[in-house]
Amino acid sequence: MAVSASWVCDLDLRGVSEALAAGKVTSVEATEAYLDRIARHDGVLRAYITVMGDAARARARAADAEQSGGRRRGHAARCHRSRRSAKSVPTAAFARR
Repeated sequence: MAVSASWVCDLDLRGVSEALAAGKVTSVEATEAYLDRIARHDGVLRAYITVMGDAARARARAADAEQSGGRRRGHAARCHRSRRSAKSVPTAAFARR
């Protein structure tokens, strides 16, 4: 049975980074918690046009591999969104759904 990491969604960026560094949660667990929260609430909030779950999971697995190899990124690097990687993602300014 998988342990829920939903508590991580209540942390600020520094708290998430510290939890990751302390091994209290993995990047994959945190990512799954956020994706679960998006799935539960976005039907009402409608805050996301595109949720890139597969890409987020892949980046989380890579981050966990880096951390297990002794490399730790800073707070901002964990949340970095590259403009280059988002060029093919459907977006809309002032979109109506």
